[in-house]
Amino acid sequence: MLDTWFEEEYFKGDARRYMPISNREFEKYKNKYCDFSMSVMGDAESAAHEVRRLSCLTSLNLQYIAQLTKDLAYTQRKLE
Repeated sequence: MLDTWFEEEYFKGDARRYMPISNREFEKYKNKYCDFSMSVMGDAESAAHEVRRLSCLTSLNLQYIAQLTKDLAYTQRKLE
């Protein structure tokens, strides 16, 4: 998709360089956010604790996917 942008190569290069960095930072954020959320729960039963942790991660992933989908649709409209 980056190759189809009507932008200068400089901006495409920046996007290629920063997208992996952004993904790594999102992974860090997601894990820290859910770790904090789990710490607020206290000493819950371990199985329930793990289910809630995974639920937290899934929720953040789904929000991220929704954001990316919206951004992608906007970008594709600009290309038409």
